[in-house]
Amino acid sequence: MIGFFRRKAIKKVTNELGVYPNLATLPDSFLQRKMEPHHLAKLEGGGQAKSSYDETMDFSNVREYVAGDRLSSIDWKVTARQNKLATKAFDREESRGYTVMLDTRTEDNGAFESAIEWTAGLVDHSFEHGILMNFAAVGERSYTTKKGQDHTHLRHVMNILVKITPTAAMKRAPIQKGFQFLNTVIYVTPTLHDGAVADVRKLKQLGQHVIVFYGNHEAAPIQFKQLRIPTIEMPLTHQTDVRRVSRRRSS
Repeated sequence: MIGFFRRKAIKKVTNELGVYPNLATLPDSFLQRKMEPHHLAKLEGGGQAKSSYDETMDFSNVREYVAGDRLSSIDWKVTARQNKLATKAFDREESRGYTVMLDTRTEDNGAFESAIEWTAGLVDHSFEHGILMNFAAVGERSYTTKKGQDHTHLRHVMNILVKITPTAAMKRAPIQKGFQFLNTVIYVTPTLHDGAVADVRKLKQLGQHVIVFYGNHEAAPIQFKQLRIPTIEMPLTHQTDVRRVSRRRSS
């Protein structure tokens, strides 16, 4: 006798769904600022720009002087070595846009989740306004992206923000070789620890224009004011005593 049998089995399958972070509302004090270097020079100087637009762009190389070049762009050290006038060349394209740099070093889970949302708001703002942007995260593990301004680039950064976790210890892995900061760096930090202050000082020393986003539950270090680094206080969107809220949900 030939028969047919039917067998049923129920298996529990766990899937993970990445949930993008909320987008923090960026304050008018940031939205009204222009990211071009000559505007940032005014912000950092507290008044008129100290140098021209060309002088604040990313340095590219040195070439022979051509009649009509700005005298302020002459590289006098190279001129002395070569015994002929040499002019600094600048890259206009690289000076546009900004690097969003997230510091993950904190033991304050609520502040960290808030910083994630500030970062997401900045990234979305760059996409909505067609601003060239790249991303870096520092901590026990570093993350970087290439520069871009399209939807693919937005999704890439958001996917990193979904999985990134805070670094409890003050460990800092080096940033991937080859990563290039754009002229302006927006440094986002959950807490203003010594490592963050050191990073900001180093960026400033490298000639970057820096803006610091930090929680309004802290006071900005006096060093930032001394270095004329613009700072923006952001409200905490998560309670500081809450356990880390996972942005990956099971379904």
